[in-house]
Amino acid sequence: MNISSERLRKWEPLDGLPEQMLGGVQLSSDGTSLVATAYYDNTIVTRPLRLTFGSVEAFKVYEEFSDPAVLSPAPMMPDPILRAVPWPLQEVTNSDWVRRVVGRNGALRDREWRHFTVVTMDVILHVMTDAPVEAQQLEG
Repeated sequence: MNISSERLRKWEPLDGLPEQMLGGVQLSSDGTSLVATAYYDNTIVTRPLRLTFGSVEAFKVYEEFSDPAVLSPAPMMPDPILRAVPWPLQEVTNSDWVRRVVGRNGALRDREWRHFTVVTMDVILHVMTDAPVEAQQLEG
């Protein structure tokens, strides 16, 4: 039996982000960077969150229940009503996926790769990058 040592941790790219689920995410890529604009799922107007991942080596998107990592223990929302909902922004430490990608391409070995996830009501986005992530809340 192969037991993974990867762990999910809450990722807060900006202070004061709403403790709410993300309803969806729009993606745009130029081949080396990825822009993810995430929209909160609520009836109160909340400013969308734009995440710009530079130096992206790989990214993938799963329909929520198709993601093999969906059963991994994840940080949950603090609100008692949303307690069964995962925190929408996570970093995967000791990532099996990053290890597999680097194993296929030895030229990537000497870089500090990070694995981030963006969890919405419908999809889970995974991003592998070695650059700082730029985050900003947009005007609603």
